Order: sequence, then structure tokens, then C-alpha cells
Amino acid sequence: MPKSAQAMQGIVQIDGKKEALWNKAVPFEVKRLNETEGAEAVARAMWSGEYLYLLIDVTDPNIITDSINPWDQDSVEIFLDENHQRTPYFQYDDAQFRISADNVATFAGSASPGRLVSAVKKTNKGYLVEARIQLNSLTPKAGNVLGFELQINDNQGGGKQNVAKWNDTTNESWRNTSQYGILTFVEKNKLGH
Repeated sequence: MPKSAQAMQGIVQIDGKKEALWNKAVPFEVKRLNETEGAEAVARAMWSGEYLYLLIDVTDPNIITDSINPWDQDSVEIFLDENHQRTPYFQYDDAQFRISADNVATFAGSASPGRLVSAVKKTNKGYLVEARIQLNSLTPKAGNVLGFELQINDNQGGGKQNVAKWNDTTNESWRNTSQYGILTFVEKNKLGH
């Protein structure tokens, strides 16, 4: 069974600050794939209208963003499968948004700069990513679901990399949506744990 999380109805400013409203959203953890040391995160989700809001609190005390490849930099990756068909390949609705610890964004699939607003703030244990993504082929209603995956890329220096994932334990999230977790849109007053 894929993991599931809830996106609470609500609107926040994308400024890299954790507004009080975020505390009402149920957190979910993004864990390392293996037993080694490395970055992890706690994420929360909200939605309003055609927008998905994410707050991703990354624990990574050693931030490295100088690699030539964006996927080798300390960053978060957000994967969306809006029609939730869980296909082993990317369809028109599938998107990959990558946001580095320096708030530099890169895109694949149907993702594009016009769909993303993001802010990143360094914290005493890593960095906090706040993002608003415009959904393309889904206007959420309470009860709707979305194929969803989060990945934390951790450059550990000296050519060493580590990855944390929410549900998909493969390294195929960038082209295969079949292992994503499930995000459910819930009304403000219907939050459950």
C-alpha cells in the first residue's frame, strides 16, 4: 500500500516563514532510503483553488549547492501525477519540480517556471522550502487524490550523495509514477490523523 498524506484547505504566503496555519496541517516524514547518515525532512501540504502549497523542513547541517548538476545539489524534488493513473512512464499531467537549498528551480515533465512560486530559508538544522504549485489538469475538491512524491537530495561532499524519499524507494520517480504516494485533499473541518 502506498503511503498517504493529507493536504488541508488553506492559503499561506510563500515567504519561507512557517505561518501558524501550517501547524494545523498533518506532517509526514521523508526518510532516508538506507541506514547511512543524510538529510531527511518533515513536510506539510495545503491547497486552495488550483494551487498546492508545500512546506518542507529539511534537516541537513552541511548544505552543498556547488555541483554542476542540479540533481547533485542539496535540493527537494516534488513529483506530481495529477490524474493518478500510476503509469510506469510520464504522461502529459506528470511533473517534476526541483528546488535547491539556494532556491534555484529546475523542471521536467509538465512542470514549468510559470507554475511555481518558492521561497527557501536557511535554518539552524538545514533549510526550509515553501512552495506553491499551480495544478494543471486537476482543480482540487475535498476528497480528490493526487499521485505525489517527495525526494530530498543530499550532497555530502567528496562525490558522495544520499537520497531520502517519501514513498517511492526506487530512483525512477523522474520517469515512473507507479510508486508515488497519495495526497488527499481535505476540507478545513475534516482533518484526521
